[in-house]
Amino acid sequence: MAEFTQYIITGLTLGMIYSLIALGFSLIYRVTNVINFAQGEFVMLGGMLMIQFVYFFKMNYFLSLVLVLLIIAIFSYFFEELTLKPFKKSPALIKIIFTIGMSIFVRGLAMIIFWKDPGLRYENFFPEKYFNIFGAIITVQDIFIISATILLFIVFFVLMEVTITGKAMKACAINMKAAHIIGINVPLMLKLSFILSGLLGAFAGIIITPKLGMSYNTGVFWGIKGFTAAVLGGLDSGGAVFFGGVVLGLLESLLT
Repeated sequence: MAEFTQYIITGLTLGMIYSLIALGFSLIYRVTNVINFAQGEFVMLGGMLMIQFVYFFKMNYFLSLVLVLLIIAIFSYFFEELTLKPFKKSPALIKIIFTIGMSIFVRGLAMIIFWKDPGLRYENFFPEKYFNIFGAIITVQDIFIISATILLFIVFFVLMEVTITGKAMKACAINMKAAHIIGINVPLMLKLSFILSGLLGAFAGIIITPKLGMSYNTGVFWGIKGFTAAVLGGLDSGGAVFFGGVVLGLLESLLT
C-alpha cells in the first residue's frame, strides 16, 4: 500500500508539470492554430536561469524568480516576432517547422552560454519537511507543485473563458481577419499568447528543477511529455489538458 501511494504522489507531481507544459501548447494552439515545438525549451531556460541566479550567483529566491520570468517574457516576445510575424501569410505547417528550428537553435545557444554538467539543481523553496501518508512520503515542495498548478489552471480558465482578453484571443484562432475587422488587436493577442505560454513553461522548469535538476538538452524531453499530455487532453480543449498531464504522469509512475 505504501509503495502504491508513493507512486501515486510521484505521478501526480510529474503530471502537474506535464499539465503546465501542455497548457502552454494548448494556449498557443487555441490562439494561433500553431503547435510550438519549442515549448520544452522554455522549461529548460526557466530551470537553467534559476540555477544560474540561485546556485551560482547566490541570489534571493524571490528576486531570482522575478528576473527569470522577466527574461522569459522578453524572450517570448522576440520568439513570436521571429516565428509568426515573418510567416503570417504562410501555411501553419511552415510556422510549425520553424518552431522546431528555433528549438534546435535555443538548445545550441544554451549549450554555449550555460554549463554542460547534467542535472544541476538548487535547494527547494521550502524546508526539507515531509508528511507521511499511508507510509508514503510527500514533501512540501510536492504540495507546492500540485497546489500552484491547480491555481494556475483556475486563473487561466477565468482568463480564457470569462475575460474580454481571453475571448479576443479565442476569436483570433477562429478567424484572424474577422477579429481584426471587429477591432481586436490581433498582433497584441498573438504576442500575449506566446508570452503567457513561455511563462508557463518557465514556471514549470523553475518548480521542478529542485527535484529533478535541469540540463541544456532536457528541453526536448519536457516538450515531448507536454505535447503528449496536450494531445491526451485535447490541444484545443484548454482545461482538459490538466487531466491529460495527470493521466500521463500517473501512467508513467505506475508502469515504470
